[in-house]
Amino acid sequence: MGKNERSKIVMSDDEIAEFIERSRTATMATVLPNGRPHLVAMWYAVLDGEIWFETKAKSQKAVNLRRDPTITVMIEDGQSYTTLRGVSIDGTAEIIDDPETNLRVGISVWERYTGPYTDEMRPFVDQMMNNRICVRVVPGRMRSWDHRKLGMGDMPVGGSTAQYLQGRDGPEQETGTTEFAACRHDHEVRRQGARVGVSEVRREDRRQLAHRCGTEETGADVAARAHRPQIR
Repeated sequence: MGKNERSKIVMSDDEIAEFIERSRTATMATVLPNGRPHLVAMWYAVLDGEIWFETKAKSQKAVNLRRDPTITVMIEDGQSYTTLRGVSIDGTAEIIDDPETNLRVGISVWERYTGPYTDEMRPFVDQMMNNRICVRVVPGRMRSWDHRKLGMGDMPVGGSTAQYLQGRDGPEQETGTTEFAACRHDHEVRRQGARVGVSEVRREDRRQLAHRCGTEETGADVAARAHRPQIR
């Protein structure tokens, strides 16, 4: 993907905030003593638009961050190329261990992953946060992407892993793979149209696009895509 295409998929600040708020799992990277990255999947809290983690005080990630506060966090989503989106944050970790902050982070985690918080839930949150510290992510550099902004249409989820995402059995998976291959072909037709002009793209291929991918494209739609830069 070229520089011009990358600029099209950047999320706005509001889109980033909404994506972080609605997502569920983040990947956190810290630095081990030997310099290797230490990656873990984490649930997280959101306080005043910022990402916070809670972790055991003696966990490996806590040990890493006390020695080196360098941290990278990635949150991503999407099952096909045209639905991929995510946010990656390079920053500094700030470790905080005080009762008030621990409670706020604990309540956010509780509400995000368990349910509404009430005073009756306080003992459970206190137990959850016992012997834990809080980590605030202070952003330094932020990158984002949302492939839905490319306007390429939908691509079916295909390949050998699709059955585990969608609960398909063998025969249905084979059909899904065929549909995926067909739509990969149709997307290649779109790219060819952008290179050589709409007149050289067969009408039959455009009809197949509407049939296989479930998108009814008009001549104007195809013509509009012909003027878009090629996406590799």
